[in-house]
Amino acid sequence: MFARLEEWARQIDPFLRPGFVRGLIVVSFCAIALLVLTDRATHIFPPQVGTRIMFSLEEEANIPTCFASMLWLLVAFYSFHCYRADLTSDAFKPTDRFWLLIMSAFLYCSIDEEAKIHERLPWIVSDLSQQLGFGPFALTGSWLLIYSPVLISFIVISGIFLWKKLAFAPTGRLFLGLIGLCYALAVGLEVLKTLPNGQQICTSTRFLKETRIIYLAQETLENLGTAFTLAAVAGYASAKFALLRSQQTAKNAYTEIIS
Repeated sequence: MFARLEEWARQIDPFLRPGFVRGLIVVSFCAIALLVLTDRATHIFPPQVGTRIMFSLEEEANIPTCFASMLWLLVAFYSFHCYRADLTSDAFKPTDRFWLLIMSAFLYCSIDEEAKIHERLPWIVSDLSQQLGFGPFALTGSWLLIYSPVLISFIVISGIFLWKKLAFAPTGRLFLGLIGLCYALAVGLEVLKTLPNGQQICTSTRFLKETRIIYLAQETLENLGTAFTLAAVAGYASAKFALLRSQQTAKNAYTEIIS
């Protein structure tokens, strides 16, 4: 078993080495900070409209959107390698296949970030309903309301799964807490924006209107939640293979990677 896992580890070694993973995590957080600074710069020093749209966290189909999509994709990539690492282990359990569901969820989010499927869901359902002969069918309410049963179930189950997986790494569990906090705040602000008078609340004062700070906070918290998720799953995958290479304890391997 060790020989088979070591051979596979060598094939993808560059992406799983502690130094690479550590650097990837640092670059991700630095990129988030840079996006915030760039967004603020376009408000303090107003450039051409096209330039502002290209760098604004509030807009779609621009550089921040591409970054967010890549971040979701990286989580999916490392989730798959978490599964491969567990699959080769003697301690593999059927529940470890949940890594594949996490991978699929983040892969979908990566595609959705660019395609905006959730925002176009009512149109998609209506078109499919008519094409299948059921007649017009309209979905009402926010996309969060429509997705909420699936989202809540996934969050609870994946939270329990990752909490157990990261039992050997207190830092990993700290990341889970930060993930929950960031996403909860981001969803809360998204709900605020979708209220009947949400847009008025978000721009109710001169400060809020000029800085668009609520929109900035919502997008930044979402990116931070994804970055912490990347740190948790990439650290787990890397620790599994660092454990093979050095035969140190899993806790020490994880601590080395994310410190």
